[in-house]
Amino acid sequence: AITSTGMKKGVLLIADVNTQLKKKNISTDVIVDTNSRLFAIVSIDEPAPGLKEFFYFVVPDQRSGKVTIITSLKVLYEWVF
Repeated sequence: AITSTGMKKGVLLIADVNTQLKKKNISTDVIVDTNSRLFAIVSIDEPAPGLKEFFYFVVPDQRSGKVTIITSLKVLYEWVF
C-alpha cells in the first residue's frame, strides 16, 4: 500500500509518501519526504531463533551519492522461571 500524508500551510504543501512491502519474515518501509530524502527501513523478524535485525538506510542528497546505513540486532528472549 502507498500512503501520503500532507499539511497545507498558506500556499506551501508539506507531504510525505510512504509504502510498506512484506514477504514472509521481511518487512520493508520506504519513505520519501518533502525535501526528496529517501528513507528505507528493512526488518527481518527472526533470522535465527530469538533475533530481530533492522537495517535503516538514509539517502539525504542524491547528487552526492552518500548513503548512511544503520544496523541493529536485537535479541528477543523470555525469562522462564
